[in-house]
Amino acid sequence: MSPDTRRDDGDRRSLEGAARSAAFTELLQRQRGSRGSVGGGDDGRPYLPAVPAAPNAEHEIGEWLGSLVDVGGHFRTRDALAYYAEVGWIAPDVADALGRRLPGFDAPEDDRPFTPADHRLSLVSVVRLAAYTADRR
Repeated sequence: MSPDTRRDDGDRRSLEGAARSAAFTELLQRQRGSRGSVGGGDDGRPYLPAVPAAPNAEHEIGEWLGSLVDVGGHFRTRDALAYYAEVGWIAPDVADALGRRLPGFDAPEDDRPFTPADHRLSLVSVVRLAAYTADRR
């Protein structure tokens, strides 16, 4: 591996880390700004009780599912959605509805297991989508 390739890899990782940090900061800001206004249960879970119907929400859903499939493929993405329902990030009906959309995304040739950072980015998407649901109340 050439020094330029190592530097490019380091730059890419640095940019990805900055993007993840910015996304997590957004999550915290959204949580602070909407305490108690998202979710259906007493503890605010599931964060996403229904699939929002707003056009901007559809775009966010497409971006989120597309990134999940790009990383983990269809099977891992379906498992991740089930996990998100299990931990209360999304309602089981939401996991089912989103899972039905997965065949519309091209699976990568090389997928990999999700990392904790990937799941944090998913949580940011869930909170963004929950804001669309909360706006409709």
